[in-house]
Parts: sequence; C-alpha cells; structure tokens
Amino acid sequence: MPPRPDDTRPDDDARDGTDAPAAAGSLATRPYPPPGDDFTGDALLDYAADQWAWLVRPGEVREVRLIDVPNGDYPARTFCGYFTGDRLRDLAVALAKGPRGAAGTYVSLNPTLPDLVARADHRLAPAKRGGATNDAQIVARRWLLVDVDPVRPAGISATDAEKAEASAVIAAVRAHLAGLGWPAGLLADSGNGYHAFYRVDLTADDEGRLVERVLKALAARFDTPAATVDRAVFNASRIVKLPMTWARKGDSTPERPHRRATLLEVPDVASPDDVGVVTRELLEALAAECPPPTAATRTAAGTGSVTAPGAGPSAGEFASRLDVGRWLADTGVGFHLKDRPDARGRAVYVLAACPFNPEHADPDACVMQSPDGRLSAKCLHSSCAGRGWQEFKAAIGRPRGRHYDPPLGPTPSRKSKPAPAGGPPGDDDDHPGGDGPPDDEGHDGPPAAPAPRSVLIDPNSRPVRESLADLTAILAATGLFYRRAGQLVELTPGTVRPVLTPAHLAGALNAHAECRVATARADQYRPLPEITLYTRNPVFAPDDRLLPPGHDPATGIYYDGPAVAPVAGTLHLDALLADFCF
Repeated sequence: MPPRPDDTRPDDDARDGTDAPAAAGSLATRPYPPPGDDFTGDALLDYAADQWAWLVRPGEVREVRLIDVPNGDYPARTFCGYFTGDRLRDLAVALAKGPRGAAGTYVSLNPTLPDLVARADHRLAPAKRGGATNDAQIVARRWLLVDVDPVRPAGISATDAEKAEASAVIAAVRAHLAGLGWPAGLLADSGNGYHAFYRVDLTADDEGRLVERVLKALAARFDTPAATVDRAVFNASRIVKLPMTWARKGDSTPERPHRRATLLEVPDVASPDDVGVVTRELLEALAAECPPPTAATRTAAGTGSVTAPGAGPSAGEFASRLDVGRWLADTGVGFHLKDRPDARGRAVYVLAACPFNPEHADPDACVMQSPDGRLSAKCLHSSCAGRGWQEFKAAIGRPRGRHYDPPLGPTPSRKSKPAPAGGPPGDDDDHPGGDGPPDDEGHDGPPAAPAPRSVLIDPNSRPVRESLADLTAILAATGLFYRRAGQLVELTPGTVRPVLTPAHLAGALNAHAECRVATARADQYRPLPEITLYTRNPVFAPDDRLLPPGHDPATGIYYDGPAVAPVAGTLHLDALLADFCF
C-alpha cells in the first residue's frame, strides 16, 4: 500500500527533524540509517517496523494511542490499540490505513498485561473513557526515558533554535551517563525535542521511587533556562512519542514546523536483544544525587485539620471534610474518580485537564484525598513542578462552605475577625498548613446558604412527588447524576443507565442525602410504595396502559406529569412498531 503523504514524508510546511545532537565519543552507538529516497510502500512500512523493534521486543504487548485526531466540527478524538512485538508490521499498516492528522502518536514505554490485547486486538479503535493503560496493568519496567524539551509557550512546535537548546542538554546528559559507566542507550528525535532510552530491569511498582529520583537528579544537574529534563515521565504506564510518526502541536509555520519523530542512534550491538541493561547499583548511585525537598514542599506535621466555626477538635480529627467530587463538579471541572486508592490509600480524582495547561490531559493531573481528609494535588509535567494543593485550589476556585461534609456555615471576614485555628485539609505532599474555613469574599450580599441535603418524606401531608423532586435535585447537584428527558440518569463509560433502581438509589442517597420519614404515630410505620421508575414524560405500561399521574402499583412507575388522554391510534402502536428492532 502506498504510504500517506502526510504520515510518511514531510509536507511543504513541515520538515524532518533528523539532525542528531553530537554524541560523546565514549558512547558506543551508531547512527540509525535514514530511509532511502526510494523508500515507498512496503519498504517504508518495513523500515518503521524495524525502528519499533528496538523498543518493543517479541512477546511484549504495548498500547498505541493517537491523540487529538481531527473530527470535523466535532471535538477531536482519541484512538488506541494493542500490538505485540511479533506483529509490528501490522501496527505500521494500521497507522497507514487509520485516522489521519493526529497531534501525536504514542506507545507505552513498558510492556502491558497480555490480556489487554482483547481491548483492541492489533487494530486502532476509538478510545473509551477510562480505557487507557494504568500503572497497575504494567508487568515490568524495561526502559528509563530521559525526555528533554525546549522551554516555549504551550501548544506550539519548537523553532530550530529552541530545538538546538534541547540538543545541547541531551548531549550533556548522555555524556555524563556514559562517564558513570551506563551502557549505551537509544537516541530519538521526538519532533520538538529529544528522547534518550536506557534499558532497565525493574519491577513495575519501582520500589523506592528509583526512576523518579534519577530523573530529578538529572534535572537538577542539567536543566537550563532554555531546555529541561522532564521530571514527570517516571510512571510505569508512561506513553512516549512513537518514532516515524508526526508531532503536530498547533499550526505548522515556517518558524515552527511540524516534524516527524525518528530514531537517530542505537547501541553498536548485533541486535536489539543485546542492548546493555543499566544495573540497579548505577541507578541508585545517580538517584542519591536527587536534591531533598525544600521547606516549601515538605509536609508540616499536625497541620491540615478542618474545624467548623466554634468547634475545637483534637489534633488529627476533622469536624468537616471537603467533598472533592462536589467541589469539582460545582466549579465545572471534568474529572473521574479512580476505581481504587493509590499506594498511600488516597482517593485519586483524575482531572480531564490540568488547570495550568490544558494540554496536560487525563491522567497527568489529579487531586488526592487521604482517608483522614488531607488533600494533595499535582501535575506530572515539569512545567507544573512545585504546584500543589494550594495552587490547584486557587486555579480551580476556592471551596465554599457547601462543598464540605457536613457543610460549613458562613465565615466572618478575615478583615474583621481572625480565622479559627486549623484550616482546610492541608497538602500532605506539597505545602504545609491550611487557610481557614472557606469564605465568600468577593461576592455581594450574604454568603450563599449551604445546599439542603435533608429531605422530609411524609406521605400523610406531603405529596410523594415533592419528596422525589427534592431527592432528584440533590443528586443532580452532585454533578454525578443528570436529568435526561425528565428522568434521573447516571453516565458510565459507554452507557446511560437510570438511577432509580432500588439498590442504586439507596446507595446514591446514602452518600449524598439524609431522608427523614414522618408518620402519624410513632409506633406506626407506613412504608413508601416501591418505585421502579420516576419520570416526567408520559409512559406506557407493559400492558399498553397510558399511565395517569402518580404512582402505579402494578408497575412501580411514578409519573410526575400532566394527565395525557389517549388519542385515536394509540391502541395500534404495537402493530405500528412491530418491525422495529426495539
């Protein structure tokens, strides 16, 4: 198959970025031969697969991800697939036939669980929310990545001069590591910077955060005002630019062109299997140079408690706890909660985009909450280093009293009265202390009253429809549930499901509301009718009845809408729709 012009060779407004930084003479590497001018069709596909074979060995499984694929007038899409090292040519064919114009094509740095192939078996498919490979699905660490990029505004390609700055830094890093006795690694042009790959043999969990400390040590030694070592690429499921694919940040201009990533140098060995492995002793020696955290990033012991006005809990006890999901939803921040806590037991709220740079997308930025309520926040990218909970809170929007559980009342202005002792949950990673209970400074009038979370259910004096409407409003206000066509639903990956099934509703209300049932006499209990569906749209029962307003005992449906009289023809709906698939 002939290669696509925009995916296999430079456009008029783009060029190859294949000028390699000068390698130190002690590095036992050799240049990777560029494709010949006559490389077309099958020859070019084979050439791409040969490059990838240096990174992905036979039997290993990798995720390939295409981000920001143009989709006409609709939001850009992401595609992903899983490929084995034995079938890299299939990957080349899939990319040649697949979606065009992606901003970047990436591959997981380390091998994934083999079973993940079943998600998209040697093909590219639209990615599902939450379907990306996570750290728990990596079987081992095979590569340590040193990623050097020039400093520039977000969302644009690098100039030649900016890229030269990154070239100087990566050359210095490689020379230093060679001098420490590290075996030779791979060198790649990432399009806007450079990647150095070093073979390692570590467990996926990276006990002692060895890779992270190595990268911090290199960054401390080699960062310049013009180019930096990315400290954020230490996680096991990190994805990296796939050689022979395009880096398209922003528009391609003569000064800032789109470029194609490519492999530049490989170790001077007979085959990829012979690449030397960096020993743990060499890694530990370099990691020991990692600078200790500064006072500004240390956790202060005993800080971070939340005290409601007038309360005085003992150290470590919280009178109120920030409901992170409610706060993020209320401020319009997209997020999802990880299925399981992290290694330190913290709930992890992964943000759809970093508040400081929208290009730092899921899963790179997150807010974390410890079991005791303490809060942390971080973005994995170097440009966001040093920004913790306090900075995230300021960028997203200061939590208000209604965002706490139980809600905090209005707080006197700091100008007239000092804040009570304690403060909101502090950052257990980045910054000490809190900043007092939330206030509503900057708003006209009195602070907003906390959102009601208690509902009185009294079938004797209050219509059930009013209680249901209150409960629906409470759940909808969480941002986790939505009204759709008059019905309360929850969105889950790939599905929209009604909330009002008895078990699901009980769980949702237990987490977000307090229900009080009133009876005429304390020794009597009048059970509420079982409600299988609450809707404001006219609905037919399975026996073809058009249900009247109120509760229908036979079906459990509660129709909260005006009476609708049957019209001529409604008795023939079954016959009319008999041939439809539903």
